[in-house]
Parts: sequence; C-alpha cells; structure tokens
Amino acid sequence: MNVSRIFEHASAFPVRPAHTIGQDYVRLGAGRPVSVQLLDPHNEASPHDHVFHEIAFVLRGSIRHRWTDGEETLRAGDILVLTPRCVHAYDRARDCAIANLYYLADWFLGRPSALHVVPGLVPVFFGAALYHDPALPRRLTLDPQGPAFQRLRRELGDLLAAEREDRSALYHEAAFFKILDELTAALRAAAPDLALAGLPPEETQRGLRHLELLAAHRQPFSATAAALAAGWSPAHFARRVGEATGLSPRAYFQRQRIHLVCRKLLASSATVAEIAHEFGYADAAHLNRHFRAWRGLTPMEYRRRYA
Repeated sequence: MNVSRIFEHASAFPVRPAHTIGQDYVRLGAGRPVSVQLLDPHNEASPHDHVFHEIAFVLRGSIRHRWTDGEETLRAGDILVLTPRCVHAYDRARDCAIANLYYLADWFLGRPSALHVVPGLVPVFFGAALYHDPALPRRLTLDPQGPAFQRLRRELGDLLAAEREDRSALYHEAAFFKILDELTAALRAAAPDLALAGLPPEETQRGLRHLELLAAHRQPFSATAAALAAGWSPAHFARRVGEATGLSPRAYFQRQRIHLVCRKLLASSATVAEIAHEFGYADAAHLNRHFRAWRGLTPMEYRRRYA
C-alpha cells in the first residue's frame, strides 16, 4: 500500500477544460447527495473539471491520468480524491473500469458535527471547501484483492443499488460515510502524517470548530470567543485562521453559515426570508447578497438546481 500527494504547486493545465461535469451529467441534491457511476473508458476523456467533489476508484485494468503538473498510470486498486477545481484527463485505457463517486459537499458540511468524528476525514475529503484548495488530486493505492478494497467495492455496490431502488438520503449518507471511514483508515495506516496533511494545528482547529458551532447554533459571530477557545489573542487567531483557510475569522464564519443555509434550502420548504431570519441575516435581501457572493447564484437558484 502506498499513498502520494501529487506535487505541492500547480501550474496551468496544458489544455483548458473542455467541459465541466455538473448537474446536467450528475444529478445530486437533497434526495441523493451522493452518486456512483460506473465507467468503462475506451476513448480519451478530454480535460475537464467538476462542480462536485469526486472520488475515482480504478476497479480493473489501467489508464493514464493527466493533471496540472504531470501524468501517471493508474491501475486496479488506485483511488483518486479530486476537488472541484482539479482539471484532469484520461487516455490510454487498457481493459479499464472506473467507479466515480460524486458528492455534494454543501449537504454534508451542513452537518459539521458528523464530519469531525473521524480524525483526518475533513482535510482529505472536504478540505477544498474549508481550507486552501491546491486543486490537486490525492492518490491512495490499495491491494485490489485485499480486504479494504473489497469492502469499498461492496459499499459502492450498495450505493448503486440504493440509487436504483430510490432509497432515502439517510441511506445514501450512511453508505457514503462508511466509504469515507474506510478510506481514511487506509490513509492513516499507510501514511499517518499525510492523512492529516492540510489540517490546521490543533489550537487553530479548536477556534475554527468554535466558529462552526456558533453558526450551527445560530449564534452571532464572535472573534473574541473563538480566539479564547484557541487560547490566543484575537489578532494572533486571525493570523492563524488566514494561514489555514485564506480567510478572516468572520469570512470563515460566514462561509460555514452558507453551508448550513445550503442544507436548509434543500432539506426544507422554508422561504428564503424564514431562513434568513433563522440564521441571523437582516432579511432575504441580506442573505441573497451573502449567498451570491459565496455561491455565484441566489438561494432560490441554488434550491432549484439541487432540489
């Protein structure tokens, strides 16, 4: 078993993305926040990126994978974790089969307490939505005949069956978390330091978690309270948050609040005005401005897209 984090610095992909995989290709939303697609690639997959987060499992054969700074040959047992801005392409497939697992990060980040139970899960699978995003793939290689990869294949099969049977979002979530737990355990076993790569220092995490809890409990922003939770002064905490996330503490709080709003939009029929009031915005127009700044569309447009 080996793990590699592919390069530390990204440059422009030699060819601009030919297309972006989004809702026209993968329908995700409240009823199905994750989706699995089986691919049997015989032709070149031109450079593309994704609206969603993606985990690609090579089930058999081999294929060449190209991304921002290089290329590699993937074989059965290889697993790629890909962020939305990661531009990549495939070619030179040889008897290859791939299972692509897509997931709507907003849906899961709207329940932050569920994500922090497993150490290392957040930075690997949700770090692009919370911290600095290098837009580079992470690769994990498992023995394709080993028990861990076989368990993953079974869980992927369960998700496929759940889609055919139109199972609930709760079922999809449970199967998805089992896959993430299995992958995180494999990553920790292979390279414990790499499993936590990108995770802020423990003190910064405490402060960030405090900001997340303030948002989750519908409390107003407090940089002082978050800094105290981290054991630092507000100024020092602000510097550390900036290093970890590229944001100020207030901006991080606002982004977490938008994740919560996204889930509320999809999981309820509440009006935008009602949601604005619940999360402490002055009115629907105030929420609209913040939401558009973070998501590039209005709350109602988001609801229509992912409902």
